[in-house]
Amino acid sequence: MTEAKLNRKPYRATGTKTPREWIEFVELRVSASGITKIWSVVDRSNGSPLGQISWFGRWRRYSFMPNASTVWEQDCLRCIAEFIEKKTREHKNTQGPEPAGEVAEG
Repeated sequence: MTEAKLNRKPYRATGTKTPREWIEFVELRVSASGITKIWSVVDRSNGSPLGQISWFGRWRRYSFMPNASTVWEQDCLRCIAEFIEKKTREHKNTQGPEPAGEVAEG
């Protein structure tokens, strides 16, 4: 399938040069709850799925679950971390304040 057909919109992290040339984030679907989203982390050179980003309820944030036997270096991990932080912020900004008794992590 072409990028146009999948409606891929690669996320580009700020302040670094080229790791985004190697990976991209493709929105797969909305979660079963209908509240959060799920993305695939994809190898741009061949379209292979490398892992998935989804909401991890106990941590109240998006998290990255890499596929088995994948190897990561710091630039790609930094790109993934920036994407996760951005999407967690966006989600929390649309959900209102934290429930009483819970402290938001900074």
